[in-house]
Amino acid sequence: MAEFKRAGIGCPYCGNDLYVDFDICPHCGKEVPTSLLQLIHSMHGTAQKPQSEPSQGHPVIESSEKKSLTHFEDLEEDSKTKIGTFERLYDDYMHRGGRRGFDDTDYAPLVSLLSSVLELELSFAIYDKFYLYWQELQKSHEINLPKNREDCTLGTIKFLLEKAERDKGYNLPKQAQDDWHYAENTFLGPLRRNLKTFVDERNNAAHKYSISKDKFVSFYNLYMEFYNNNMESILALKKRGDSLGYRLFVELRKDFPVF
Repeated sequence: MAEFKRAGIGCPYCGNDLYVDFDICPHCGKEVPTSLLQLIHSMHGTAQKPQSEPSQGHPVIESSEKKSLTHFEDLEEDSKTKIGTFERLYDDYMHRGGRRGFDDTDYAPLVSLLSSVLELELSFAIYDKFYLYWQELQKSHEINLPKNREDCTLGTIKFLLEKAERDKGYNLPKQAQDDWHYAENTFLGPLRRNLKTFVDERNNAAHKYSISKDKFVSFYNLYMEFYNNNMESILALKKRGDSLGYRLFVELRKDFPVF
């Protein structure tokens, strides 16, 4: 029995390995987006099936109209990978739409990619940077912190910021005050205003709801405006006062007892 060659790229729907000669994911059964197939064939030097023309009567967004996300160098490597994947899938997805039933398209994978970028960067800039503050709130407000940064979600960030707003900074450790004032003066206001929408759409995309084209466009317009206007400040906070010792503390703190 012939062994199928792995593509080295995960399915945007279920995350499992794709195969070079398959245009359908063998795990979840969904069609692999055309732009992702192009990438796979380019990587492996294999023949590619001719692309079908876009359906007549459906709007096509030209590349000149594409709204782009700034490529900040200080993004985490995983964030860069997710944004790159999003950009390769975007044009293929935006050629679709207006159909129903089995021919319709779920835009949830695009929402998930963008949401996970924000989730990852905020886990460094908000969760890690103010971990000592969250520990103080945990003692006084009976909340449970995720043990590892990897378990920090957008919902976690929203929950902690709501607790901090009620706390009025009473429990803010002295060594975190400058960073907190920087965050308040740069991006925390816009983040608080938009975070509920980001959390809701991320949860919808990750669970049982499909995301329509119109809903995705609305989400992306809001996301892109927030990202391009505020991500530079989020990344600057992530780097403020960073040191090898602090990074070591971040990695080892999961072994600390909570009193």
